[in-house]
Amino acid sequence: MDTASSRAVALASGGRSAEIRFRYLGPSAETKPLASGELRRQIGLNSGRRITCNLVYAM
Repeated sequence: MDTASSRAVALASGGRSAEIRFRYLGPSAETKPLASGELRRQIGLNSGRRITCNLVYAM
């Protein structure tokens, strides 16, 4: 991938586990700041829970 922002959904995972394997080759050519204007470079997992008190983000 070489984009400023992307998202993927693993529908068949059942929500029991998650794994990301990647090789960082440097920042993408374009950037996309947050709504606040702050620029971040990050990769993360979202548990996808519909009940917000059980929501977990791993960044």
